Amino acid sequence: MQPEIEQDQGRLFETVTLSPGEIEVFRKPDDLSTAEWAEETVYIPKGATPGKFSFQHVPYIRGVLDITDQPYVREITLCWADRAGKSLTGTLILLRRSTRSTTPGLITYLDEDVGKRVLEENLSPF
Repeated sequence: MQPEIEQDQGRLFETVTLSPGEIEVFRKPDDLSTAEWAEETVYIPKGATPGKFSFQHVPYIRGVLDITDQPYVREITLCWADRAGKSLTGTLILLRRSTRSTTPGLITYLDEDVGKRVLEENLSPF
């Protein structure tokens, strides 16, 4: 009876080879806030200020990005002027969430053509 127990225990500790994707799932998430992550990671391919993302021209976005890291925040309403960075803010929030979770997300645009254009021109690198 004893040899069977030892044999079963040996099966519990077999070596398992993980794929790169599986290893990524188990990797410890970074401790960056959404605002820090945006500055460190995001590249704007074109627009008024192409290049590495910076809060230099949109400092008011930092507070919105920071508040999204709070677990009690479920909804954010932005009352800003036209072309003030609402789409950029929403996109940054969604992209950051996608690095931390597999929860579905949604961004809507004026119509299908605009959505396709934004996806192809701005989000394709992600």
